[in-house]
Amino acid sequence: MKKILMLLLFCIQTLASAQEMHYPKPEPGTHSFNEYAAQVSNPIDSLNLSKERKKYTGYISELIKIYYANGITVTNLSEHEYQSETITIPNISIQQAYYLVQDIIQVREIYPSNKSFPHRNYTERIGKPWNDRNITITRNGDGIISKVEIYADMECRSYLTFISLPGEVVITYECML
Repeated sequence: MKKILMLLLFCIQTLASAQEMHYPKPEPGTHSFNEYAAQVSNPIDSLNLSKERKKYTGYISELIKIYYANGITVTNLSEHEYQSETITIPNISIQQAYYLVQDIIQVREIYPSNKSFPHRNYTERIGKPWNDRNITITRNGDGIISKVEIYADMECRSYLTFISLPGEVVITYECML
């Protein structure tokens, strides 16, 4: 019975992913979430905070958050040897969000666009012996995927996280040197 329910949930997730998305695919060459958001909507407000880090002479820590007319928000954080970019996309499933951003260059560097949406945990070698890609899937109490974490150890330690929240999906790209 459990296998039948899991198969049914998989079919529902697949159908939901195949539904027409409310957002167009990124233009070729789109490098970041911020570039994508600017392609599909107009910014309506922003927040910019910066602070000089005394420990690192001449280095500034910066947080920028941009709000777009269609409900998308993008947050960028830059610190010493760390950067992250987070996009929140309303009215989309976690699978739709994955297929939407898979051609953005910073996403493709961590998880190539020729890979399908991951449905299980696994690790794969991606080059030299110490370069691995780890996929971790979290399911909610109903067995539906609620979080996908992708870690790739490449030039920098890179993380790509998809989190499904009520009415929106949050995607975070992180790179640590």
